[in-house]
Amino acid sequence: MSTGLQPWLARHLWVPLHSRWEGNAYASEWRRLESSQWSSGETLRELREERLKKLLRFIHEEVPFYRGRVSIDVDPWEALSRLPVIDKGMLQEEEGSFRSGEPWASRAMPNATGGSTGQPLRFLVDPERWGTRKAATLRHNAWAGLVPGTSVLVLWGQPSDFPKTTWKDSLRSLLLERAVYVNASSLSEEALENAVELLRRRRIRLLQAYSGALGLFAQYLAQKDIQDLSLDAVVSSAEMLAPGTREQVRERLGAPIFDRYGCREFSVIASECDAHAGMHVNAEHLIVEILVGDRPARPGEIGEVVVTDLLNRAQPFVRYRMGDLATPIAERCSCGRGLPRLELVGGRKTDFIVTPTKGWVSGVSLATYLITNLPGVAHVRLEQNQRDKVRIRARATAGASLPVEELRARSSRMLGEDMGIELVEDPTLRPEGSGKFRFSVSDFSPLGVPVSKIEPASNPDRVAVPEPRT
Repeated sequence: MSTGLQPWLARHLWVPLHSRWEGNAYASEWRRLESSQWSSGETLRELREERLKKLLRFIHEEVPFYRGRVSIDVDPWEALSRLPVIDKGMLQEEEGSFRSGEPWASRAMPNATGGSTGQPLRFLVDPERWGTRKAATLRHNAWAGLVPGTSVLVLWGQPSDFPKTTWKDSLRSLLLERAVYVNASSLSEEALENAVELLRRRRIRLLQAYSGALGLFAQYLAQKDIQDLSLDAVVSSAEMLAPGTREQVRERLGAPIFDRYGCREFSVIASECDAHAGMHVNAEHLIVEILVGDRPARPGEIGEVVVTDLLNRAQPFVRYRMGDLATPIAERCSCGRGLPRLELVGGRKTDFIVTPTKGWVSGVSLATYLITNLPGVAHVRLEQNQRDKVRIRARATAGASLPVEELRARSSRMLGEDMGIELVEDPTLRPEGSGKFRFSVSDFSPLGVPVSKIEPASNPDRVAVPEPRT
């Protein structure tokens, strides 16, 4: 999959040069990760323990929320377990108290997630952490044969991640990425037909996609009885693929699927290797706890996913509740990697909104662009029970007024001016009792497939997106 002159040049020449040009050393970190993934579990634990000690000292001294909360004179794992589990709501309400001061604040790069939970969140990432995030993405992509210099078709819903028209972006695409993008935020039958033609005409052997868009693509291939496509691998992220969808993708594209777990807060959290037996955690950068109440889940036991970022100093995420359920896997993977494994077992579902003229608009993209960087919005939920109308229920943050006109304008841009929009302020809007929150719900489905026949997905807030361009 990754053989050939162009991938070799990209890996050994263009990536190191580009890394030096950017000044964030992601190429050297990628090399370290390629080596450390084969380390023993004990060696990886020692690395994380050393990084955890440094993180605890740092937040004790530099982050207002943790002053007086960190027990720095005890075992670091015990100290971590004593810290409170935080969530998006806490970060929304006390944004400043979770951020570091100078020099970190002035050097940090802003990021944001609308989140398919319906809760927007703005946060900071320091420049060094951008480099390690990019390195982790390269490491996990390589497991599927998706290395720099290989051609890949990308069904993606983040236009900000698409190649621009500047000479710098054109050169990067030529030497490093060689990615062909199809906008998955607003799909149509024409767009899916275009994806098929791109795979045929350019002889692309790799596909990367939002899971919802991937499932829809597989349904389209089945409806059209398209059987001449043959890929080497498919990388899937956002919603977890249900077994039926996974089998349909494998049948129609003839390729193994590498599922991906991530989000904008952390980038890659875990992903499948070629053994396809659970997901390996990005353990050098993250601590992933699976909790049953206040205790760690036992192997095979279902618990809640809580993540700590060991490396982001601008705004440390410590014991951050993801809203996902998983079970830990104790045995070492047959692939030989020492990275710990988990298996996701369920979560949220995001529906496509079916529009008269904008095609099938994915809830993931709506989550990202409808409420990201929009102050005053705590929760949003879209409900469609008519083909030409959507009801938007919204709850304002405490003490704020709902930005009604901006919400309406953004919705119209995303869904089309001919889509009726009913905006309802709902102060009772909250996540469900399980802690899950379906951001968008539609009684209609693309391609005429009854909603009851669509396989449930898990958590569309789990988006491991391509790292930002500079």
